[in-house]
Amino acid sequence: MILNETDIRADKVIFLSALHKRKLLCWGLIFGFIIALMTIIGIRLYKNAVAIPIAVIGIEGYRGRIHDFYLFILIEIVAVPLLAIVPCVLLNIHFNRNKSKISELSDRSFESLNKLNEKSNFFNKYFPPIIINDDYFEFQHSIIARSKKFYFDTLSSVSIRKGYYKGRMYLFKIETSEGTFDRTVKGNDHFVTAIYLKLTNDYPDVPVSLI
Repeated sequence: MILNETDIRADKVIFLSALHKRKLLCWGLIFGFIIALMTIIGIRLYKNAVAIPIAVIGIEGYRGRIHDFYLFILIEIVAVPLLAIVPCVLLNIHFNRNKSKISELSDRSFESLNKLNEKSNFFNKYFPPIIINDDYFEFQHSIIARSKKFYFDTLSSVSIRKGYYKGRMYLFKIETSEGTFDRTVKGNDHFVTAIYLKLTNDYPDVPVSLI
C-alpha cells in the first residue's frame, strides 16, 4: 500500500509520540532501579540497626544506630535525584537527537524507515541504527558523540563485512572524498540490507561489497 503525504505525516507524529513514550519509560526504569536499590540497602541497614538488643548495646548505642539509619534515609532522599540526573540527561540528549534526525527525513525516507522499524525487536524499536535519507545516511553509534552524515555523492566505495562478537555484527568501511571511516552495526540485518540496496540501486557507480 502506498501512503499519501497526509498518511505519512500522521505516521511520523505517531512514531515520534512512541519515541517520547519510550524516553519516559527509560527514565522510569532508571529512577525505579535506583529507588529499588536504595530501598534494599535501607532495609538491610535497618535490620542491622535493630539486630542487637538494647540490653547488649545500651540505650545510647541503640539511639546511635537508629540515628545513623535516619541519616542514611536523608542522604538517600538527596542522592536518588542526583544519581538519576546524569543518565536521564544523556538519554534526553540521545532521544532529542534521534527525534530531530527522524523529523528531517523526507516522506519517502520516513515511509521506508517506518517499515524497517516494524521489523525491529522491542529493544531496537524507534532507534534505527542507520538513518537513511534521500541524499545521505548516518549511523547512530553513541549517546554522547554526534554522528557523521555520509552524503551519497561523496562516496568512493563501501565495504560491508559480516562478523561475530557477542552476536552478529556488520563492519562498514566507508571511503569518501573526506577520508576513510569505520562503523559497526550489531544485528539489524534489515537496516544493513536497506542501505546496501539503496547504494546498489540508486548509486550504481559506487562500488559496494557485502561479504
